[in-house]
Amino acid sequence: MLQLHYNYTTLDLELEELRWETISKVTEKRQRNRKKRNRKKETDSPKPFVPPVALTPS
Repeated sequence: MLQLHYNYTTLDLELEELRWETISKVTEKRQRNRKKRNRKKETDSPKPFVPPVALTPS
């Protein structure tokens, strides 16, 4: 019975490790995508700032 428990624990640890690897991969991917988006924003031509126009009843 103790052997079975040990195997479960080992499996749990392996699963947990795998889960964290997956999480970190996803996180890395998101960070890379964010960097790409930010780089794209910088290269885009800056649009002139247009202040919001107050809607006045005419």
